Parts: sequence; C-alpha cells; structure tokens
Amino acid sequence: MKRYWIPLAGIALGTAVWAASGYSFNINGRASAFGTTEKNGVVYVDAIAFAKSLGATVRFDKAKRAFTITTPKAAPLQDVAGTAQLAGGDGVLGKTYSLGQDSPLNFTLISVEYRVAPLTVGNNVLFPKDTEKLFVLHFTAQNPQKRDVDVNWTAFKFTAVDKIDVNQPFNGEIIREGSSVVYGESLKPAQKVSLMAAWPVPAAGPIPKLIVGRQDGPVLRYDLRDKAKVPGVFADPVDATGSTALAVAPGVIGTGYSVGPFQATVQSAGFSTDVMNSRKPDKGKKYFVATIELKYAVDKSARPISYNWATLKYELLTSEGDRVNFSGNLLKPNRDAHAEGDLLPGDEAVYRVYFPIDEVVGVKALRLQNGSSHSVSIDLSSVK
Repeated sequence: MKRYWIPLAGIALGTAVWAASGYSFNINGRASAFGTTEKNGVVYVDAIAFAKSLGATVRFDKAKRAFTITTPKAAPLQDVAGTAQLAGGDGVLGKTYSLGQDSPLNFTLISVEYRVAPLTVGNNVLFPKDTEKLFVLHFTAQNPQKRDVDVNWTAFKFTAVDKIDVNQPFNGEIIREGSSVVYGESLKPAQKVSLMAAWPVPAAGPIPKLIVGRQDGPVLRYDLRDKAKVPGVFADPVDATGSTALAVAPGVIGTGYSVGPFQATVQSAGFSTDVMNSRKPDKGKKYFVATIELKYAVDKSARPISYNWATLKYELLTSEGDRVNFSGNLLKPNRDAHAEGDLLPGDEAVYRVYFPIDEVVGVKALRLQNGSSHSVSIDLSSVK
C-alpha cells in the first residue's frame, strides 16, 4: 500500500507527544507506532496511520488525489437513562434528566415558588422567620431501572444559591405534591411520583441558582432568576424582581394574613369604656378593643396546638407614635371571660384583645406576630 507523508513540524498535535530521537509516539497516554522518515532534518509520518492513531477516520479519493479526514466528536450529553450519563450542565424547567451513575433516577423540575404561608410536612408545620422565606420545589421522580429504587429525602441533593452566592442546602423531608404526606417509598420500574421539597432561604432577594444532584454523579444547575415571586402583601414593592419578602406586611381590617402557622384576621376594632378583664378603664383612659379570628391554617396531619394570650404578639401604634404591647388576657368575643384553648388543624378561635390608652389619643396600626414569624400591621386609620 502506498504511503503518504506529512511533516510533524506542520501539525498542531494537541495531546500527541513524540520523541524525535528514535521516533516513538505516545498519544493520549497510549503508545503508538507508525512509519516515519526523515529528510533534511524534518521528520515525516505516515498520514493515514497518524490520523487513525488520533481516532480519526480517513478516506482517500484516488482520482482527485484528495484525503478526507474526520475527527471524532465528543459524545453529546444524554437526557434520560439508558444512554450516556449527563456529565453536568444547565437544567431547564419541565425537561427530564437522568441523575446518578450507579442507581439513576429521572428528575424533572416542574416549578419553584416562594412563600410566607405555612406548609405542613407530616406532623410538623414549616414557616419562615421574618428574615426568611420558604423556597419550594415542585418536581417529579421516575425510576428508569429494571429494579425497585428507594426514594426519600436523600434521593436528591438540593442546594439553593442565594443572591450573595451563599449555599442554602435542603435538609428536610419531601412530601407528595398537593399533600402533607412525607414520602419515603420504593418506586417500581417506570413508576413516577410528583413531589415537593421546601426549606427556608433568606427573605431578601432571589434564589438565582439551584443545584440538583444524586449520589456522587453529575449535577444540574438551574437558572431561576425571574422564575418565582413572593405572593400577596408580603412582596416588597421596592424590589422590582418581586423576590424579597417583607418582615412586616401591610394589612386591613376584615382580611386574613399568614402569621406563623395561623391565618389571623382583625374582624373589627373600636374604642370602649366597658369592663375588660373585670376592670373599667381608669379615669382619663379608654380601651382600644380588637376582635380577632385566629385560624390554625395547616393540613390535618399537623399536631394540635394551644392558643392563649402569648400565642401572638400584639403591638398597638397610637396616633402619637407610642407603641403599646398587649399584656392582658384574651377575652371572649361577647362577654368578659378569658378565652384560650386547643385548636385542631383548620379550627378557628375568635376573641378580643384590649389596650388601655389616653381617652384623647387615636390609633394608627395594630401589629400581629407569632414568635419570630413575619408579621402584619393592620391599618386602623378608619377607627374613630
């Protein structure tokens, strides 16, 4: 077979390394041998053998005296099991990927959300502090294998990356989509399940990136900018992205707002000189009185909870700018008797709170908070 020679000096070898003395070759860590010749101090190699040693295919058109050399292309990333594993890269909402090398699962991120409202996870209730918001993933998991695969909170590793590039890892339970049932079961071959995961992240700013992995395999990186907004009155209007949750949201009489695991509604508000907690207001004083409905706004799997005077913090802002904290007993809505008790999921309690203030002073706002939760400040400007 006729040989065609090319000079090594004119070739960009990349990963090919040779030793001109003795003409031995090591290409991509593998020893290779092919014909060489030398003329006028230049080493020439067999063109066809050299191209094949680099993994290329060679065709020669004898009539045209033309070579066609095709170098190998990198194998494309595969999206689902049964083909080459995903090496890592950008994820797209709604698209399915296979994660995990030894025991793959197919993963699809459907959507993400921010929330201040409580989320029931098994018997527990998850709600954010006033410096946080909940970051919630809606996703599916499917078993692409021919054997059963266990799926629980360890099936995937979720890491939210906040606006200052600090990792916020998930370390909780996953639940079935649309329920509070903690999920930990074996998936049959081809079986698919819709799931949710939620955890607290900083209240300020977006979660621009989510990293999803399984075992020690490649990861997916999702760009989540503009993919979620804080809902309702808790969205900070100063943040154009809608991704910052207010610590204190504005509210009005007659509307319910999330306060910890509760939905709190100021049903009515006004002034009174009636007896409150067995006592009339002192001379020159009056009572500001608010009737409040407190709903235990959680799924039925949550544990019962007690309510009393310390369940919520109540802070009254007067027209003179003074802040008055509530320190009495809750009262029944229609009589001077203490109100307290237990609430099952979905139960509501109605009671009154009262504040002694100067009779010439008006009121501006009433703030309600549960522990360190987000709070709501009810506008009282209409109360005369």
